[in-house]
Amino acid sequence: MLRGRCDVNLFRRRGFTDLSWVGYYGKRPTTIARYLIENNMYDFLGTDLHHERQLHKIIKYVKSGNAYKDLGRLTLRNYELL
Repeated sequence: MLRGRCDVNLFRRRGFTDLSWVGYYGKRPTTIARYLIENNMYDFLGTDLHHERQLHKIIKYVKSGNAYKDLGRLTLRNYELL
């Protein structure tokens, strides 16, 4: 359960363009991102890479199998943007 000043409902049903879900920004943002993933609160998924180390973090996440395990069951709407 999340505690503190963060209201998860503020994030609900929004798209995220960050690296929180791969642990890039530390424990607290990752905890929030995982909560949102586990409760199917993502509609869109993407990132805005700024440098190579972010890309390497995503590659490591995908190669570990955790990307499919964590994100594979989400009902994403990215296809609607095409």
